Amino acid sequence: MNDKAIIWGTASNGEKAFYKVSDLWEIAGFCDNDRNKWDQKFMELTIYQPDDVVKMTDCDVVVASLWFEEIIDQLLEMGIAEERIYYINPTAFVIQSLKGVELSRKRKRDMRILFVQRVPGIRIDKMACVLKDHGVRSDLAYLMEAPDYCIGMKRIPYERVIPINDLTGFIRYVDGEDYDLVWSANSPDYLTTLLLSSNKRIIHDTADMMSIWYDINIDQMVHEFVANRLCQANVYVTEEVRHIAEQKFDLGRREVLILNNYVLKKDKPKKFLQKKSSIDGEIHCVYEGGIWEGEKTLRYYEDIFTAIARQNIHVHFYSEENEYVRSLGELHPYMHYEGCLPYEELMTELTQYDVGLVVLNITPRNNTFLQTTFPNKIFEYLFAALPVAVANIDSLKKFANEYEVGQYLDLDGDIRGQIGQISKIKVDKDFLENNKLTMDDQAEKIIEFFERVIDHTL
Repeated sequence: MNDKAIIWGTASNGEKAFYKVSDLWEIAGFCDNDRNKWDQKFMELTIYQPDDVVKMTDCDVVVASLWFEEIIDQLLEMGIAEERIYYINPTAFVIQSLKGVELSRKRKRDMRILFVQRVPGIRIDKMACVLKDHGVRSDLAYLMEAPDYCIGMKRIPYERVIPINDLTGFIRYVDGEDYDLVWSANSPDYLTTLLLSSNKRIIHDTADMMSIWYDINIDQMVHEFVANRLCQANVYVTEEVRHIAEQKFDLGRREVLILNNYVLKKDKPKKFLQKKSSIDGEIHCVYEGGIWEGEKTLRYYEDIFTAIARQNIHVHFYSEENEYVRSLGELHPYMHYEGCLPYEELMTELTQYDVGLVVLNITPRNNTFLQTTFPNKIFEYLFAALPVAVANIDSLKKFANEYEVGQYLDLDGDIRGQIGQISKIKVDKDFLENNKLTMDDQAEKIIEFFERVIDHTL
């Protein structure tokens, strides 16, 4: 047993562990798998990255997390000796030595969650899949459309799917069930306003903050304020949206989770196709997602695609079919509409291209909104091992540069030269898994967030 120790975990259990083990070790710092926390402070001590812990041979490692077994497996794979590893049993909250101890896979608490949406979306579906794999039970209530009919939602990870037909009856149902938490996704915000009349703790998920997207009316403004301000916890997609919310709604000390629209490990392409460029020697870009008509809309791509195609660079695009989208494929010989494919097929199709396009039609009106977004397609391109050409959005440019997976595409500059350079960037097929950028890797963070909301004193 060493004189010093590193505590692995920076959530509530990490804080509790600090006070519990300080009389046994001198605490040299904390460690966390979340790269956004590295070199930050927790309990006034430095948060180290896992590679640093390997080098700190004079320190034991005390694992303080609900998912202690997975972290212990990681420590052993990193080459840390068993005698250096200790963990806090999350049930009894006692310190145990790894050596000679058989671990049991039990969570601190069984949880049951209700997800509520106007129209079910794939982000919630992916999260529910991950939670189900970790033993968290969840139901889905929807107002407009059953999940069977939503694009990409082939898996139904919920125990029950509940249509909302009568508002009074729905609130009575919520009051009478044993849900630990209700997660209400916005756009619009009125379902959260409704659920605040129930007897459950409500998490408000702001996928898109409507007031920074377009001009909302007074009713929408009130719903947005009430939903963000009066719920028991908040979820935002990016830190940028969180900062805006704190300014607009004075969130105080409530629990907040930042959760991007990550991909599931099981959705990784099962095979990688031959590159089209290896056949014809030309560059092939790809875009997948919504395409809208109208020069003022954020998904107006006609001018962007045309500018790229005029440089003799192929632009292949996958989107929901309509007359306008079909017509784009006829504007230039280098523009190709490839249809609308099921998610699994699309992920495989993406692998045959050279560059994924994460470009947007930025205007003075939508600039503030777009600067707070992080399109999920960037993760899907990276799953297909494609480097990315990103729009003039700070969060995207920072991500592309930090991970060295792409570059900003300046459409007023040398388009062919820029895309040619981007196409040479090599992205590892296991990039997302290696950097823990899948929804599966967020399970511990999500569940610990649930625990904090449940335990939080109102």
